[in-house]
Amino acid sequence: MNQCLLPIVLVALCVLYGCNAHTDPEAAPMLADNAPPATGRAMGLPEGWELAPVAKYSASQTPGEVIIKAIGEHPSSNYEAKLFQSPLRIWPPQYLLGRHKTGDMGAQVITPFEAMASFKATEKVKQIRITDGGGAHDVTVDQARD
Repeated sequence: MNQCLLPIVLVALCVLYGCNAHTDPEAAPMLADNAPPATGRAMGLPEGWELAPVAKYSASQTPGEVIIKAIGEHPSSNYEAKLFQSPLRIWPPQYLLGRHKTGDMGAQVITPFEAMASFKATEKVKQIRITDGGGAHDVTVDQARD
């Protein structure tokens, strides 16, 4: 009878204390909240580009076109920012805010930037998703008045 209870007790202990309680905490997988920043190139950005830090976004629609604008700051003057259309084939298209260094030398001053992109749209677009180093941002599209 004791042998029948042993598997049940082991399962109960695993549920209560976790099956990996005996393992090295350094080897345990990190939770999303503790995940280190992503390294390397983001999918959809050209070689040498990375996701830019958080910016402020706006979008407006005129008849036939949606215009997206990103405004932010670079840590020095030798950076360029650009909005890239995501390779995802969805409607409306999504964008990535990328940046890259234009050279090794640059003035060590906070440098403002503005990046713009547009796409054709005959139907009303309510929202655009833009991804940067801070994550995904849903931006409301302002409609032009007649």
